[in-house]
Amino acid sequence: MFAVDIGQGDASVVLGPKVDGRRMALVIDAGDRSPDGGKIVEDLLVAEGITTLDYVVLSHHDSDHLGGFVTVSNSTSLLWTCGGQNGQQCQCAAKSLFPKIAVYDSGKDPQTDGTVSSKEWTKCVPKLTSERGVAYHSVEDGDHLGDELDLGGGFKAVIVSGDGHVLGTSGRIPKAESRNEESVAVLVTNGTTDLLITGDLIGQRGSTSGPEDAALEAALGQALVARGIDVEVLRTGHHGAANATEDSFIAAIKPEVALISAGNTNTHGHPTCRTLATLKKNNVGLVVQTELGKRKPADTNCNLPLGTPVVANGTIRVDVSGSRYRVSSYGDTSPANGNPTATFAYDCAASSGCAVSTGEPPEDEPQECCRVCSSGKPCGDSCIASTSTCNKPPGCACASN
Repeated sequence: MFAVDIGQGDASVVLGPKVDGRRMALVIDAGDRSPDGGKIVEDLLVAEGITTLDYVVLSHHDSDHLGGFVTVSNSTSLLWTCGGQNGQQCQCAAKSLFPKIAVYDSGKDPQTDGTVSSKEWTKCVPKLTSERGVAYHSVEDGDHLGDELDLGGGFKAVIVSGDGHVLGTSGRIPKAESRNEESVAVLVTNGTTDLLITGDLIGQRGSTSGPEDAALEAALGQALVARGIDVEVLRTGHHGAANATEDSFIAAIKPEVALISAGNTNTHGHPTCRTLATLKKNNVGLVVQTELGKRKPADTNCNLPLGTPVVANGTIRVDVSGSRYRVSSYGDTSPANGNPTATFAYDCAASSGCAVSTGEPPEDEPQECCRVCSSGKPCGDSCIASTSTCNKPPGCACASN
C-alpha cells in the first residue's frame, strides 16, 4: 500500500501480491488538481509497472479526494481524457488505467449544487462503466457494505462504511449528513494484517461550532471489534483534523501505526495536537505524516506527544507479508512539493509493534492453495477445463505441479 503524497488531500494505491505475473491494483482517492493528483498517482502506477487498474474507490466528493480522478482547469484525470476545458465539454474517453472490475463511491453528492469535479465524475463514471462492462456501485443507503474486492494471493479489500452507514449496523448513524460523514472506508486484509483507509470519516465535534459530529468512527470500531479485527495500520480520517481520530475508536481498533496525509500549505491546521494526543494516549507507537502540515497559531505551542512524528515529505510505502510488514519512505523527492524525501524504514509485526529496520523488506510469503487443480487449470479460487478461458482475477487456486 502507498499513502501517496499529494499535498493537502488523500490518495492511496493498494497493490496485491504478484500472482501469475501480475498484481491486482486498487486506487482509493486521487488527491486534488493542484498539485496534480492525477499525474502524481499515475506516475507512481507507471513506476510500479501497473498499466491498468482493477478497482477504484472514491471515498467522497470533496475535491481534495476527487480532483485527481477528473479534469479541472487542464489537470490530469487518472481515468479518462476529457476533450474540453473544466469538464464543460468532457467526452469521457477512457484511459488504459480505467478499472476493469468495479468502481465504488459514496452515492450522490449531498451538496445539491455540486462542483465541477463532482459533476464530471457523475457524468463520466456511469457512462464509461456501462460502455466497458465494469460494475458501478454506490454505497448509498448502506448498499454494498461488506463487498469484498479480491486482490489476489489471499488479500482482499472490504467496504466497511459509506453514506453514513457502517458494516453490521442497521440504519444511518444519527446526524450523518455531510460529505465527510458519508466517506467510504476500506479495510485491506490478508487475514492476519489489517490496514484501514477511512477517507474523511469523522467521529466527534472538532470545535465549539460546526455540524459534523456524527459518531461514525465509534460505530465502525465496534463493528470491527465484533468481527475480531484490530488494525495494524490506520490511515487516519480527515488529515488529522480535530473532529476525527476519536478516542474510543482508536482504543477499539488498537492501531500500531498511524499514517496522516496533510499538506504543508493547508489552512485547516492539520494535523492537530488533539489527534496526536489521542494517538499517544492509545499507545500508537509509530506515526508517519506525508508532509509536516501546518498547525493554526493557537495549536502550535502543544508538546508533541510522540516526540516529532516521522515526516516523510513524500509518499509512504507499506509492504505486507503474512503477519510482518514494513513502513518505509518511497522515492527521493516529494511529488507534491519537490523537496527531498526523508529516508526511513521500520519493520513491524502484527501485535508486536515496530522497530527501526536493520534488514531487507519482507518478501511475499507463499499462500496456501485453497484448491489444488489435479486436472484442468486454476481460475480465481476454482478449477476450470484447460481449454476454457479464465475471466476471473487471480485467486488462491493453484496447479498440482
